[in-house]
Amino acid sequence: MKNQNRTIKLLVIDNTNNIHFRFSGSSRLVHAKYLDLSYDSDGNICNVLLDRCIHKPDEDVFDCNIDGKRQAPFNISGPFVTELTRR
Repeated sequence: MKNQNRTIKLLVIDNTNNIHFRFSGSSRLVHAKYLDLSYDSDGNICNVLLDRCIHKPDEDVFDCNIDGKRQAPFNISGPFVTELTRR
């Protein structure tokens, strides 16, 4: 039985190529450097490639409820780094 998807409740990108995540149910920030970052025509993040793996082996989706606003989920992949994509 698959676990429920983790939900990103905070996502902050700074000007030094760092990205910070906080997941629902946790007060801990997860930090990583982004190697690639792209936005869609509306200014929404559509692809992020991180410098390390932040997802668990059985995870393939992060739901998003950032600042109380439901957003499209990120598909996640990568054996050594995490890539987040959304359509």
